[in-house]
Amino acid sequence: MAIVNKVAQILPGMGSGTTVSNLNVSVAAGVTNVVLNAFPTSFTKGKIRVQTLAIGVNATTKITNILVTDGTTTQQVYAGDAAQTANGQSYCEVIEWISDLNVNSINVAINVVNNTTTFDVECCCCP
Repeated sequence: MAIVNKVAQILPGMGSGTTVSNLNVSVAAGVTNVVLNAFPTSFTKGKIRVQTLAIGVNATTKITNILVTDGTTTQQVYAGDAAQTANGQSYCEVIEWISDLNVNSINVAINVVNNTTTFDVECCCCP
């Protein structure tokens, strides 16, 4: 299922955000880093949404970690999911984060086991 309701819809408490997406990302068995870095300016907070678009047969999924960087310092803002999903189970998670860095790039590490799965990843960020 494609992302229909954007994370920007739940962001009013953090200000008006800028959304950057990496859609239809194919993740084979193993860990794939999905990078979001097409932001018009740096930012310090946001919400990231990761959702399965097409689930591989018997595939399991989890976020390994989320890192942000200002180009000099890299900071982990999410330590990752404790466990994989059940076989063939759809995945949708929203992670809220804040940093003291002037972030210009986000790296979402996604782990898939058993079969290739496709994801939509988006971030709505604020200065």
